[in-house]
Amino acid sequence: MMRHILQFIITLVLVILIGVSGLFLFSEQSRIQAGEGPVRLIAEPIPEEELAAQEEEAAPEPEEPEPDPLPEGIVPVDGTYSGPVTGAGGNFLVADDDDTVTFSFAGDILFDEYYAAGAAARQRGGAAACFGPSLLEVLRGSDVFIVNNEFPYTDRGTPTPGKTYTFRAHPQNADWLKDLGADLVTLANNHAYDFGEVSLLDTLQTLQERGIPYLGAGAQLAEASSTAFFYLDSSTPEQERAVMTVAVLNATRIEQDGTPDTKAATETTPGVFRCYDSALLCQRIREAKEIADFVIVTLHWGTEKTTQLDWGQEQLGPEVAAAGADLIVGAHPHILQRLDYIGDMPVMYSLGNFYFTSFTVDTGVLQAEFEPSTKTLKTLRFVPCLQANTSVNLLEGAEKQRVLEEMRAMSPNVVIDEEGVVTRR
Repeated sequence: MMRHILQFIITLVLVILIGVSGLFLFSEQSRIQAGEGPVRLIAEPIPEEELAAQEEEAAPEPEEPEPDPLPEGIVPVDGTYSGPVTGAGGNFLVADDDDTVTFSFAGDILFDEYYAAGAAARQRGGAAACFGPSLLEVLRGSDVFIVNNEFPYTDRGTPTPGKTYTFRAHPQNADWLKDLGADLVTLANNHAYDFGEVSLLDTLQTLQERGIPYLGAGAQLAEASSTAFFYLDSSTPEQERAVMTVAVLNATRIEQDGTPDTKAATETTPGVFRCYDSALLCQRIREAKEIADFVIVTLHWGTEKTTQLDWGQEQLGPEVAAAGADLIVGAHPHILQRLDYIGDMPVMYSLGNFYFTSFTVDTGVLQAEFEPSTKTLKTLRFVPCLQANTSVNLLEGAEKQRVLEEMRAMSPNVVIDEEGVVTRR
């Protein structure tokens, strides 16, 4: 009898234990299905690996900083740029808080004191004294002012044999560029080599020592064909950063025979960037277009003292446009030539002499106004000027309208309004 009672008690205890276990397992399963974690019946330390995993999961994802659109080593341009310069081209920062950045272009200048323009500048205490106050305000007030330097800076060398006009200026005359507000000078022309290789090398050294950027010539072809990149930053505390990149190149097509007086740069020898064969120029344009939003090509081309385009201009212009250029600014003919479009690309075929002789000649400044926030050319404007008696002045009133009307007459494919703003017809 007692054995039966003992068996009954043992069986009852087992049934109760099984029931309690089942209830616990059911409860755990319900918690897991509801997305809750298992209950720890006994307080145990959480493994360090599990703690680290939980903390890593709970930590917020770090925000990746936005890449800076400006390259390392970029240097500011403020209208009186002062280096450093170690070669042609480079990267330059133009900061402006009103979302308008103005590039101004002028034609040929000459500081050789054996000729009237250079002599007058020396007698008056510098080239700035040969420019009217209102024109100086335009030049110095531009964010970037680019002018064609049509001579070498040197006291050495010998004139190129058989060349009718050979120019050179004392190296200290390069300081006059800063007085005018020049930010960059172009050297790819037919007088940069007038006193031989040494005169070109002295020019490069003179500009480098004064921190004046240049294009179109170099100690070898890689330098001579370099590009200048301008990063236009219109950021303000109230708006997001807006950076537009404008590239500028410079080349010459003058002296079109096989033995030019002005030597072309090679892989190992100094010279200018010649583009009689346009293949390398077009390659440089395509390379610039991969970086820049807008590409400007400054060209020394055309025939002197005629408003008619020559075959070289008519051939090279479309090639430059097809390579991806957005604007051509020309010089060399010593007089103004027409404004036009090749497809969507505006062309100023020649800005003529800017400060070059004592003769009376119409000239001007071409201004390209950019809007960094939209990365576009906002306005293209021709500003009429007059060179006379070794002085250059901004034109106003009837004289301004006279020059604008002459530009309209030779430029049938564009509209030029009363303020010189140029649009496609």
